Amino acid sequence: MTSPSTAKLSGYVTTHKALAGRSHAELEDILGFAPGTLSTGFRLYQLAEPVGPNDFSWKDRTRYSDGWHFDSSIGEYVQRGDELRAHLGRRLNYDDAVVDRELAAFQVAQFKKLNVRSGPGRIVKLLPNTRASAFPDSSFTNVPQQRLHQQEVVRVCRNYHLSAALHCDG
Repeated sequence: MTSPSTAKLSGYVTTHKALAGRSHAELEDILGFAPGTLSTGFRLYQLAEPVGPNDFSWKDRTRYSDGWHFDSSIGEYVQRGDELRAHLGRRLNYDDAVVDRELAAFQVAQFKKLNVRSGPGRIVKLLPNTRASAFPDSSFTNVPQQRLHQQEVVRVCRNYHLSAALHCDG
């Protein structure tokens, strides 16, 4: 059950510190929205309840839309999670048991970050008032992104209109 100040949402989330104090144009670039997507404003939500370990996917950074990266060595798009597994495999002499342990430890670390509910590392979701028409890769290289699979309870942090920069205490 949700109150008027809460909602249930899924999709992409990031940290508050990645968005704080940014203009609409910067937010569009940071989050990989087409230019103009936020011109009619947006809502910012904070996760309100714990997220389970199987309720999300690590999608690396917003630099890679939906976690996809073009690998020029093979001429194809690949998921960053697959690249991480390959990197760990090479580093750990292709020992699958060790790689699996490393990936499990990495997932636990991401799970802990996803359940931060206060301070600059708290998890937020920005929802445009207008449906996005495209999702280009971001030019920002260090903005984390996770994808929530299930609808999670979020609380409204604030509604933003036109030129207001993003600020939200809590």
